[in-house]
Amino acid sequence: RIILVNVGFRKDVHYWELIINPCDDKPEPAFGVARFDVPKDHMLGKDSKSWCMYIDSERSWFMHNESANCSSYVRCPAR
Repeated sequence: RIILVNVGFRKDVHYWELIINPCDDKPEPAFGVARFDVPKDHMLGKDSKSWCMYIDSERSWFMHNESANCSSYVRCPAR
């Protein structure tokens, strides 16, 4: 699934909360933010105009400008 939104911001702090269903048919999600002029056919985080977090069953990692920052997978507590 892909979701594109057209909500811009210029300053301050913004955050989003996502609920990921572990029983979904696509269990390895990726989500991110991008500038309005990012090429739509590029993978998020591969250029200087987008940031992305990828998650698989063992770890999570962040990508920006083709640079990855890996971390151990941590399951969040139930809310």
